[in-house]
Amino acid sequence: MLPLPVLAVLPEENRVKEALEAEIPLVARDKECEFTDEMEELVKFLVKYWEKEESRR
Repeated sequence: MLPLPVLAVLPEENRVKEALEAEIPLVARDKECEFTDEMEELVKFLVKYWEKEESRR
């Protein structure tokens, strides 16, 4: 598992969509909800973002 930091917690799925569209690295997690396709894309974006930042160090 990657030591990817959590940057934010978003309870509303529409905010997840807004974050994806703006390419803002945010993560949402709710114990009562399943991951959507948007969440999967967001996680992929976050991992790429994190790897890019790590390679700059």
